[in-house]
Amino acid sequence: MGPSDRRARVLAVLEQSGVAMKGVDVWRNCKVRGATFERRTTKYYLAQLLEDGQVVKVDGSAMEGAELERVDSSERGHFMARSAFEEYTK
Repeated sequence: MGPSDRRARVLAVLEQSGVAMKGVDVWRNCKVRGATFERRTTKYYLAQLLEDGQVVKVDGSAMEGAELERVDSSERGHFMARSAFEEYTK
């Protein structure tokens, strides 16, 4: 599995789930689906996907109140596919 396939798998986990997840949960879901890459690789791909705008980061504490608030990539938060975020925030 090459880098573009691994990156696509990370994005697919988020798109198929439609939910916001911590980075470690994205990695665990990739592993369940057969991925052989490590957690730090997932972190790297999530950063790329954030930069490319395919993934957004949301505030985990706001989710407790059923809100989706986008946060800066440097802040702590949960990752979510942009397509799912846009669907929920129409």
